Amino acid sequence: MKGVLTEVAEWIAAIFIMVLIIFSYEELKERYMSDTIEHYKNITRVEVIGKGGRVFTEYNAHSIDISFQDEGRTLKVFLNYKEEEE
Repeated sequence: MKGVLTEVAEWIAAIFIMVLIIFSYEELKERYMSDTIEHYKNITRVEVIGKGGRVFTEYNAHSIDISFQDEGRTLKVFLNYKEEEE
């Protein structure tokens, strides 16, 4: 028969695991299921690869912004370019 302290420790561990699962789900939900935009300043080349190979390539981007929309079903990539210096 397990002692009371052992049972309490098991309950605490189970609650801790549930909190971790909920936190991970909320973090993923916030990151991929909300209409947010993330900025990546060091990415200068974007490629889209399809079944037959490269579908789109852009080498001249200065940075990109990525947005997950429609509950994570849509990925939008916004290419940013350096403004011409006059």
